[in-house]
Amino acid sequence: MKKNLTLAVETVSKNDIKAIKDGESKTFTLLNKKKISTIRNTASIIPREEPSLGVVYSCSADYKNSKITITAKPSKK
Repeated sequence: MKKNLTLAVETVSKNDIKAIKDGESKTFTLLNKKKISTIRNTASIIPREEPSLGVVYSCSADYKNSKITITAKPSKK
């Protein structure tokens, strides 16, 4: 039986976030939970900088386990 392998990352880049397509979610496990706030801010800025992507991002944080889930949703514009 296969097991899911989870690798912790140092941070999540703009390109990592932009790779999440409309209707998709991706969970990242971080080495440092202090990066969660920075990643949330980055996810909120991308749609303003690049409205042509046609998505907005919502984030859900699990500080205890150093995880952040980013979901892409269609923008209202």
